[in-house]
Amino acid sequence: MKKQFRIIFFLFLFLLTACGGSRTSYKVGLDPSFFPLDLMGKEPNVFAFCNEMLLEISRTEKVNFERINMSWDNLLQGLQQKKYQGMLSSVFPYIFNEEKYSFSDLFMQTGPVLIVRIDSTITSLDEMAGQEVAVLPRSAAAKLIATCPQILSRNYESVPEALNELVRGEVDGVLVSNIPAISYVSDLYSKRLKIVTEPLDDEGLRLITLHDNNQELLKIFNRGLSRMKQSGQYETLLKKWKLHL
Repeated sequence: MKKQFRIIFFLFLFLLTACGGSRTSYKVGLDPSFFPLDLMGKEPNVFAFCNEMLLEISRTEKVNFERINMSWDNLLQGLQQKKYQGMLSSVFPYIFNEEKYSFSDLFMQTGPVLIVRIDSTITSLDEMAGQEVAVLPRSAAAKLIATCPQILSRNYESVPEALNELVRGEVDGVLVSNIPAISYVSDLYSKRLKIVTEPLDDEGLRLITLHDNNQELLKIFNRGLSRMKQSGQYETLLKKWKLHL
């Protein structure tokens, strides 16, 4: 009887181990400052969002993520030295970058959005022809507006200065990065200004691996991100960390 019990007991331990006792683990590098993005004080919010996003994906996909904090100037080097299998970064998937890295789906958009006065009927950048739009010099918004010769651009050195000019009617719109725009419009200017476009380019944060390496990690991440969006958990986290209106 004791011998039979031992056999049953060890069989149970074997099945427990085989059916899910161990999980695949991945190390993911992350620069908490998110340089070179200018998040204008929202870095802790984005950092917290990334942590909770990884936890949610690890739960639904049944994998483990170990976050490795790195300084911005060592983040790429750490990936190349294979200190981690992937990194969360704003490196853009230009053709020359795709020769070195593989990219996940975009999980956080940081591109410029158009802000107008709350009583404006403008709903797109195309409708700004012949009008003045404020931008910060050397920003992604400034590069974008340079491709729209029908729109008059005016440079300002800070977002508050540009938004105050918009409130006073000195300009007709402000083009500024998504996350700072959300922060200002949802707080100081909530009754005076509104965001009327989605981000106007594909800049933002992605999970990045070395080219053609760790493709399974990218599949797991993309699938988990898609599930978060379908369940509403993705938008819930954005709102929790004040990254969505």
